[in-house]
Amino acid sequence: MLCASSSSGSTSFDGGELERRLTGLREHIYHIEENRPPNPSLSPQQVVRSLLSALLVPDDPVPEAGFRLLLQSATPKWRHYIRQSVGAPDHASLDQIASALGAALSRPNNQFGILVDAPDDESRRKSQLVRLRPLYDTVFPTEVVDFDDGNCWIECRLRGRLDDKLLVIIGWQMKRREEDGSWLIDGLDWQDFRDGYRPGIGREEW
Repeated sequence: MLCASSSSGSTSFDGGELERRLTGLREHIYHIEENRPPNPSLSPQQVVRSLLSALLVPDDPVPEAGFRLLLQSATPKWRHYIRQSVGAPDHASLDQIASALGAALSRPNNQFGILVDAPDDESRRKSQLVRLRPLYDTVFPTEVVDFDDGNCWIECRLRGRLDDKLLVIIGWQMKRREEDGSWLIDGLDWQDFRDGYRPGIGREEW
C-alpha cells in the first residue's frame, strides 16, 4: 500500500514508500539490462540464449523489452531487414519497430511464433495434455564456427520438451561490433520441421 493512516482515521499518500519501490524497480531493470546483449563479455552462445529467453517473456522488465533487445542486438543491415519485413516505415523509431515486430511474431500459426510462445495448432494440442512453457528446449549441437574475421556462425536446435522431437534448426550469422567487440546478429537461417510448416524443407532467410 502507498497510503498511511493517521490517528484521526484519514489517509495520506506515502511518498517515501513510492520512492523505495521505484528505486527497487530501477535497480531490477538495471540488473537485467547489464547482463543482456549487446555485451562484449557474452559469447555467441550466451547471446543466442539471452535473446531466446527475452523473446519468451518480451514484456520483462518493461513492455516490449524483448523485441527492442533483439533490434538492439542486430547489425544495422539486419535491423533494416527486420524493419522492412514487418512493414515499418523508414522513419520508424526503435520502439515503433519493436511494437510491429511483436505484433508480427505473436500472430497465431506464424512459424516464428514459437519464439514468443505464440499458439499454433500443434502447441494447442500439446498444451491440453500438460501445462508446459515453453514447449521447446534449446540445444547447441556443435561448437561456434569462428571465421577469425569478426564473423561467426552458430547452430541451435529447438526440440520439443515433451517428446524431444526436432522442431526448428536456426543458423545464426553473427558479427562483432567494432567499437567494443560485442557479438551482433547479422542474419538467421531458419529450417522448420513441424508438420504445419513444410517439414524438412521449410527453409527461410530472416
